[in-house]
Amino acid sequence: MISSVPQEITFRPVGEQDFPILAAWLAEPHVRRFYQKTPVTLEEIAREYGPCVRGEEPSICHLAINAGTPFAYLQCYRNADYPEWRNMIGVQGGISVDLYIGESRYLRKGFGRAALKRAPISPMMC
Repeated sequence: MISSVPQEITFRPVGEQDFPILAAWLAEPHVRRFYQKTPVTLEEIAREYGPCVRGEEPSICHLAINAGTPFAYLQCYRNADYPEWRNMIGVQGGISVDLYIGESRYLRKGFGRAALKRAPISPMMC
């Protein structure tokens, strides 16, 4: 059973072994509504997330974990590293953070806020 109050939240880098977890989460209605509008295959996930996992692009991608169970995806990146994004949001510096809770049983219990507070985001990224 999940605590109604987030206790210990840890993070680990996303690995290729996590692609099936991401595939399942990206198919969840609450994630599709805001984050992934169309269905994706495992092959598409490997193409999208593989460069981050292999260190071929500057984004940092992690899974948030509570009591040994991954429950959310978090990525952060310097806006300057993605000119198209930087131009779209009209910001020259700083960082962006994307987070979605993949496991629906963790929704509306404060886990998103707790994950952001404890996220492995470094001011050195800016």
